[in-house]
Amino acid sequence: MLILLLVARLGLSYLNPWTTVIALLFAVVSPLDRAMARRVWGDELFALCALAAVTAFLAHTTGARRARWMALSLACAGYSILVKESGLLVLAFVTVGFAIMAWRASGPRAAALALLAGTGTLVASAALLALACGGLAPLRETFARVAAAGAANDYMVKYQSGGPSYYTRGLGLLQPVPMLLGALGAVAVAARAVAMRAAWPAPRARAALAILAAFTIALGAVALAWPQKNLRFLSPVYAPLDLLAGALVWAGIEGARARLPVAAFRIVAAIVAVTLLAAAVVDQQRFVELFIRRGIPDLATPWFTPAR
Repeated sequence: MLILLLVARLGLSYLNPWTTVIALLFAVVSPLDRAMARRVWGDELFALCALAAVTAFLAHTTGARRARWMALSLACAGYSILVKESGLLVLAFVTVGFAIMAWRASGPRAAALALLAGTGTLVASAALLALACGGLAPLRETFARVAAAGAANDYMVKYQSGGPSYYTRGLGLLQPVPMLLGALGAVAVAARAVAMRAAWPAPRARAALAILAAFTIALGAVALAWPQKNLRFLSPVYAPLDLLAGALVWAGIEGARARLPVAAFRIVAAIVAVTLLAAAVVDQQRFVELFIRRGIPDLATPWFTPAR
């Protein structure tokens, strides 16, 4: 529920109401997020911490209370490490982002201070984790056993390993429309596509889309390269993908508005609205079928293939 509120805040603060509605429509019916939420998996809490860190990061780039937003972003990123070890990626992303902005604004000394703040956050998170585990020795032993157990774990070998197609197949089977649109939106923003820039001329909107796209691409690239795979591991990028998908749809609508007669544009807009609602209905039915009726226990792609 808090993720939905953050999606609404980001959409209304940086984009526009209709894009926010589209993003929320994708997020509300998401089989991925709802599967994680109903089982209280830590991956959904991790997604919340990551989205909160990115939201505060964006507020830092556009708001007046820079120090407070920076502290909040680093705190959320640091706490995400306590939820899931891949929170290191979230902390690295916001730390590098703060350093780049500080360098542009005030030079290398300010960038070094930003890097020092991120490093201090990492040290604090590691200290809290070690304290919770009873010291550094048990923490090191835990990570060593986790790393060694992968090769001998039959479930990890059969269900949580594969190439890049692992994610494309899984996302295509669970929620193809927003995932595809969001990925295309991230690429369009990164490539500075003319249609996206024309639809989003405001600096705040462009900054938000650029940061969401960079976050999605960075975490997605690491997930694709990582040998162990599970759709749960992508949880931090699902909300950004929903927002990027909404932004891409809106860019298409704006392009149609500029090129078509009024009557034709209304028909196109109606078709888009009906298509999005139909996709949401299908996602709802898919969630009920897979996770309630069939009771599939994990977001591992092999569970959703026809053979399973």
